[in-house]
Amino acid sequence: MGDDDPPKRPAPKWLTDDYGNLDRAKRSNTHERRIAGQLGGKRIARSGAKAWSKWDKTTERGDIKTPDLHVEHKRTDNESMSIKKDWLVQVTEGAERVGKDPALVITFEDPTRGKVIDWILMPLDVAKRRLGIPDDDEDP
Repeated sequence: MGDDDPPKRPAPKWLTDDYGNLDRAKRSNTHERRIAGQLGGKRIARSGAKAWSKWDKTTERGDIKTPDLHVEHKRTDNESMSIKKDWLVQVTEGAERVGKDPALVITFEDPTRGKVIDWILMPLDVAKRRLGIPDDDEDP
């Protein structure tokens, strides 16, 4: 490059795999579509807490919608994962907004062995209702 040539502009971070999020996002989206299919639902477009516009900051507050569930999905390659209360609050608020039951699906993925383990979590009162267990009015 000569002295008169303009400096080369770097590529945007989102176009390069060096950014780190591209591969993780693709794998998460793949698992969201897989789980949505298994639950009889669909992946929510623009999930991942992205606001629809700069004027409307509300989001879907979930990743998957089924006829009766509003689901947040989290994925990890690690042996363990911390569950944040904020995730549960967000998916509950999103579920209330659309009149569905909230759920959180956690996927543990071992990409080297191709092993995947999925867990679904939901509030106790929702699980009891879905399992037909009567709700006790008495606290232990």
